[in-house]
Amino acid sequence: MQQMKNMIKLQVNRAIDGKQYPSVADWKPLTARQKFDVFLHSTYSPRTFFNIALDEAADRAKGKHLNREYETGFRGVGQRYGVSLATNETDVFFQRFLFPTLLKQDPRYFRNPDLPKGQINVDVSSGVEESPGRKSPEKIAAFLRLAASL
Repeated sequence: MQQMKNMIKLQVNRAIDGKQYPSVADWKPLTARQKFDVFLHSTYSPRTFFNIALDEAADRAKGKHLNREYETGFRGVGQRYGVSLATNETDVFFQRFLFPTLLKQDPRYFRNPDLPKGQINVDVSSGVEESPGRKSPEKIAAFLRLAASL
């Protein structure tokens, strides 16, 4: 139980603190080139390629690989992977470069430093259900006891 509490505290602190952002006084808007660099950083990130591969594996497990428009075997896997990667990167291009540049917006997210650090909203509804849509009073009480002890 103590290990679980420590793990929850660690995750909550990571969610609240996140990575360090510049102070409001030091913040400067990104230039178009810097916005393009944000897009490139995402494009060449190993996480991008891994996430697409993971999505493709999940689709294959769900049976979505049976689309007749693609080849079978490794060739089909490569085709689906390539299409998913191109679709994802097109979305990222518009979200992190083109629209922010045209609309003069910053594609980065900065947490408001004026918000209190001690507050966090957590969706726990599925964790306290006996079955979908039916809340368990015992699970709710146990969760509240655990949260209050943090």
